[in-house]
Amino acid sequence: LNSLSLKYFVRLIKVSTPIELCMKRIATRDHSTHIPVSDDRIEKINEKALQVQLDFDMEIDNANATDEEIVNKVKTLFVE
Repeated sequence: LNSLSLKYFVRLIKVSTPIELCMKRIATRDHSTHIPVSDDRIEKINEKALQVQLDFDMEIDNANATDEEIVNKVKTLFVE
């Protein structure tokens, strides 16, 4: 990240969604455009992601926010 930050405007955004909602969303996606992943694998990936501790610039709760709310929140990172 440090080397990227020297060359680019880098911001870290943590996106949080309950695992149950992640599973539901994945199950309803078009399987022809996504790599199949088992429920067990999704849970393991989620567990690892929850352990990541970084200095995030923003956290987005993706459980209830609308697309517009998320976009507007992210836009605030780019206002000088």
